[in-house]
Amino acid sequence: MSRRKSQTQAHTQSLAQAPEGGLSSTQLGPVQHAVVGDGFGALLAVAMLRSEGVLWIKGSGARLVPPLSSLGATGGAILLERAAARLGIDGVENPRRGCFVREFKNKALQLPPWTQVPAEMRADAEDDLLWAPELAWVNTSDSLRYSRTLPELDEMIRARLASDPGVLQTDLPLRSIELGDRIRLGIAAADAQGSEAIEPQVVEVRSVIYADRIEELRALDAKELLKLDTVKNVRESKVSVLQWMTSHSPGLPGAAESVCVSPPREEKEALGRRLWGSVLDGGRRSLWTMALSPEEFEDHNDIAKKLRKIRHSIDKIFSESFVDQMEKSPLQFGDEVVRVEQDLILDDPRDLTDWEPVVWEKETARFVWLREAGGVERSLEQLAKLGWSEAVSLDRLPTTAEPASQASESGAGSESGEPEAK
Repeated sequence: MSRRKSQTQAHTQSLAQAPEGGLSSTQLGPVQHAVVGDGFGALLAVAMLRSEGVLWIKGSGARLVPPLSSLGATGGAILLERAAARLGIDGVENPRRGCFVREFKNKALQLPPWTQVPAEMRADAEDDLLWAPELAWVNTSDSLRYSRTLPELDEMIRARLASDPGVLQTDLPLRSIELGDRIRLGIAAADAQGSEAIEPQVVEVRSVIYADRIEELRALDAKELLKLDTVKNVRESKVSVLQWMTSHSPGLPGAAESVCVSPPREEKEALGRRLWGSVLDGGRRSLWTMALSPEEFEDHNDIAKKLRKIRHSIDKIFSESFVDQMEKSPLQFGDEVVRVEQDLILDDPRDLTDWEPVVWEKETARFVWLREAGGVERSLEQLAKLGWSEAVSLDRLPTTAEPASQASESGAGSESGEPEAK
């Protein structure tokens, strides 16, 4: 089943469960803002707007769980710190700075190849070192490592917002956007039979942050918005993403928290592609991410084969890298969650480096297009352009990683920039 078909079914279920007429005025309250989308950028936008009242429309539901434990040292990192602080989430103070990814090669975890390139030359060398779509989550410059991993922070922020009185979440689909002194959003409403009513419910807000797929935006009744050159002229070429989160026994205390490995390559697989993993909860869970070509997404048998390869690769990585910590039996996996998202990230996320997210505004209203197809870091950089991130120099952050030429290549120990297990 394609992602788009499954999302249509989800919308139908939402309508069947919704009260007649859709969202009630009691539910809506004093909503000033709306956020459309379910990715990490949308999540932080909701966290920043919650105090003023925000309607969170999940849209297609497509999202990339942050694949790595660390985040690039950019202005978006400051935004994450501020959003977490507003929600009372600790673990984002005094991050360490360095390279917190290790590559499994020759039966050992080593510094990734980009650390062997002088910092000022890494951007030019990225095409030789990585498959371009992977730049949606890999930063070849310095990264920041908080005491909590990014996937853990994603889960914690979602949990806090789920019960926040300033946030109204809905899975009901957005049908229209009308620009004006206030922005009017048409949201699907259900009739007495649970089917979609002919007329959507209209909600007026003074700002919208749209962070869903471009295909979903162009399918809306939004004539004025879609006529804007900034929106009309955008073209995206994207790849799909496979993510697998699992618990495992035995646990992996002391394991490198972000790992990459080059799996055996088949004829139609992308040259140089890697499997990326992050170890969570002190080694009790892990998240694994792989970009897929359009052809691979359409082949369900191929995806099932990749999941088997991922399991084998994980067992191999940890049995050969952490022999003293592993039992003789293979890892046992449980609580598995598989996400396969079609056309989720750009085939070259660097295309969004200079994207200006405010595509329309007037004195009383503003429409922001947050393009999450560039990955977590670029989404946060776009949000930082809205003025929520203070102009604080990232030089304030401590550097705990030694230069790559001096760092140990074993991948162990905080002095090489790898975080110790918590």
